Amino acid sequence: MHTKPFTRQKVKNLKKCEVPKVITPLVLGYMSIANLVGDIRVGYGDYPADALFYFGWFLVVIIVVIAFIFQTTGAINGNIKIPVKSLFKN
Repeated sequence: MHTKPFTRQKVKNLKKCEVPKVITPLVLGYMSIANLVGDIRVGYGDYPADALFYFGWFLVVIIVVIAFIFQTTGAINGNIKIPVKSLFKN
C-alpha cells in the first residue's frame, strides 16, 4: 500500500521539532553588536566615524524605535489611518 509522503500528522510533528523562535533574534543581535564593535575599532573603509554612526547605526536604532511605536499604538492592525493621497500631492 502506497502512502502519501506528507500527511497531516507528519506536518504536525515537523512543527513540534522546529528550532525555537528565539534563536534567530539572538543570532542577529549578536551579529549586530559584533559588527558595531568592529566598526568602532577599525572603521569601515575611509568613512569617518560620525558618518558611520549617523547613516548606519543611528538609522538602525530609529527604525527599531519606529517599529516599537507602531506595534504599541496599533498601527500594524490598521487602527491608525494614514491619508496616502495627501502624501503624493504636488
